[in-house]
Amino acid sequence: MISSLHSLILLGHSNNIFFLQLGNYADFNVHASKSLVCLVQRSVSFLIRAAISWVKMLRCAVLFLSVVEVLNYQLSPIVTISDGRVQGIVNSSVGSSREYYAFRGIPFAKAPIGNLRFKAPIPNDPWSGILNATETKEQCVQISGILGLSITGSEDCLYLNVYTTKISGNLPVMVWIFGGGFTIGGAEYSSYAPDFILDRDIVFVSLNYRLGAFGFLSTGDLSSPGNWGIKDQILALKWVKKNIKSFGGNPNRITIVGQSAGSASISYILQARKTKGLYHAAIMQSGTSLCLWSLTRTAREIAFALGARLGIFTADTRELVEELRKVDYQRLKRAENDVFYVVSRNLKQNESLLNAMFSAIAVDNIFNGLPMGPVVEPDHEEAVITEKSHELLRSGQFNKVPVIVGINSNEAKSFLGLFIEIIKPLFTRYDLNIAMLAPYDLSRNSTKRTLAGTEVKQHWFGEEPIVTYPSINIIKFVSNEHFNRPIRETVNQMSKYTDVFYYEFGYRGSLGEFENDFAGVGHYEEIFYIFANKPNANSDDQIARRRLLELWSNFIKFGNPTPTSLEGTVWQPNGPKSRLNDNLLYLSINSTLSMRQNPYQSDYEFYQDLYQTYGDPPYSTY
Repeated sequence: MISSLHSLILLGHSNNIFFLQLGNYADFNVHASKSLVCLVQRSVSFLIRAAISWVKMLRCAVLFLSVVEVLNYQLSPIVTISDGRVQGIVNSSVGSSREYYAFRGIPFAKAPIGNLRFKAPIPNDPWSGILNATETKEQCVQISGILGLSITGSEDCLYLNVYTTKISGNLPVMVWIFGGGFTIGGAEYSSYAPDFILDRDIVFVSLNYRLGAFGFLSTGDLSSPGNWGIKDQILALKWVKKNIKSFGGNPNRITIVGQSAGSASISYILQARKTKGLYHAAIMQSGTSLCLWSLTRTAREIAFALGARLGIFTADTRELVEELRKVDYQRLKRAENDVFYVVSRNLKQNESLLNAMFSAIAVDNIFNGLPMGPVVEPDHEEAVITEKSHELLRSGQFNKVPVIVGINSNEAKSFLGLFIEIIKPLFTRYDLNIAMLAPYDLSRNSTKRTLAGTEVKQHWFGEEPIVTYPSINIIKFVSNEHFNRPIRETVNQMSKYTDVFYYEFGYRGSLGEFENDFAGVGHYEEIFYIFANKPNANSDDQIARRRLLELWSNFIKFGNPTPTSLEGTVWQPNGPKSRLNDNLLYLSINSTLSMRQNPYQSDYEFYQDLYQTYGDPPYSTY
């Protein structure tokens, strides 16, 4: 007799019901062996137990993932600012393994695209929900590599990053403005890792600002007044002042810090109207508004040259700017690059192109001001730079906060050290046209410039042609012309009105970037002692790093780099109540700390006499 068996097992677990169908119409012989029946029963029992175990495991896994998700949500910090809620991430410091909170890519302005190109930044609109601030945003549009063979970045780039160890704290704040000739750079962690700064209980903010033509195109009139990049920085400072409390920062203890073009930017911000109260101290590393390279002097001509390169031929600045706003950003950047730089993939095989490139970049553009940078703009409501900088500093028309200002001991080594033997022959042009050696802002009178240039030649190189002198003479000349002299004059003028802590960084360690045969510390090399992008250091470098960080962090916290002596040294400021006649005090930061007077005194006195004899003030730079 054949019977049909339909096996249906119903498993109940909590509110879930699982069905396991073992067979449909499975036929068994009534007289079949009982052992076969037992085997089937045991198999069914095993499958039931396995199913129950699988269900339990699945439920545990789901529960575990849910707990992890909740914990991650709780550990990932969420803060509320004026524009909405922001979620960051938790990281660990490379210096101490201490946890800190990172908020990356927070917008502080609307994307400056389309009709907003070549205009002052507009504050960002509020958002709904929670903003994901865990990823770094793109840099602003720029060339990539020294030869500018590719273009990177985005026009939608006005974002900032906030790093903090205590969201509920009241910590001092450091706002970092990067350098890069107003043409390259960005605020990303990979370039400026703030771990060592965070270890000292300081909130760190880094910001992007528009670069090149996007940040500094100027027609010299109201069609495009310029200084968009500086205005980006100021809007970011307003954002910090308004929102930093939500990240554990003290809005009444904000120090702006920058290097090179970032440092010069800060110098302009100190002089800009309507910035008072946005910051309470400043640190300027290797750049001020008196440096020749920090001011563009031929902006209008450059704007029309850029238009012509793009096929825009007009004498009307308004039409020029309107047409430039329509150009694709990569095409615009490429045209800007073509206007200023000779680009070739085979420069080493083409000596004429190589000479042309260095003639344009390393000599003329730097000596006469970078082609795309800050300008003196026409007076209008949004203007930030409307008067010549030297006159503003001389007359005390700047925000009088305590400042640190200084140089590295051989700045031009970074620019010229690798290429000096190639560039050196180009200086024959200065023997042929001696007036080119006179400071650019000294005078426009050709006779005065020739006389002054003759004295400059004698001071640095003597009677013989420049190319016959050791290369170090050229490096020292460029260092003095573009850093030492103008930065010392900045200290000289500012210290009549506020405390200025003046320094020279001369420690040459293994963290330096530019190892060549020339002594001293080159431009940018101090960065690696402040930021954690080269965390591993030998014992001497670690001491130098701790020393520099102690000085900087004390100043950010207290407005004084040595509230108590450091290694037996107190950094004495130059100020209206503390100046020693015409002597300027400075801190030599080397393998030891020591207070000294009047750096490069003979060179400084020579140029002071030169300006008094041949100069035609007022000066925009010095």
